[in-house]
Amino acid sequence: MTKTILYAACATFLLCQGSASAQPLFHLTLRGSSATTDPNGHIFSGQFTEKTLLNEFALQNGLTNTAGYGVAYHVGGNALGDTIDVINLTNGQPVTSLIGFYFGEDPTLGRPPALRSASGAQQRRIEYIYTSQDPHSLGSALITDYYWLNGDGTTNAEAHFGDMQYLVLPDSLRSTVRVRNAHFTTTGPWNFGP
Repeated sequence: MTKTILYAACATFLLCQGSASAQPLFHLTLRGSSATTDPNGHIFSGQFTEKTLLNEFALQNGLTNTAGYGVAYHVGGNALGDTIDVINLTNGQPVTSLIGFYFGEDPTLGRPPALRSASGAQQRRIEYIYTSQDPHSLGSALITDYYWLNGDGTTNAEAHFGDMQYLVLPDSLRSTVRVRNAHFTTTGPWNFGP
């Protein structure tokens, strides 16, 4: 088995698994367009947001509403990288990962590390997008991470921004391929009481 196939299989497995929320969860705002074809073969686009992702999750899982669920940017969502997760709003536990950002800095694949500022307050990186639909990457994202540092160099706040392009394959919700292009922003950490 080649490294690429092994990595893809691992990414799919880890994406589909619930993950512990030991790492920070951030509120996520996502705005984008989703293009597909109509029955006559004409390309048309519509908008989608983080609420669209949540509604698709509900439909695929037979839920009649999304009350009690949210969408979060999960730093270190699993061992391969950050994820966009559906979370339980009562306790902050991830329910499932919708999108994984993996293998962007993998030296075994000949990929260099992220660009990091000398202060450590900013980094930019390319990541590959994985979903549960396919064991191969379905797109990519340019992600910028900002860190606000204390005098001793420890992080006291952070924010994550990204531009992503990826495919959504035909499934139980759609009969044609979707090409999605979106920008996301984190707007602060989720906080859950004891």
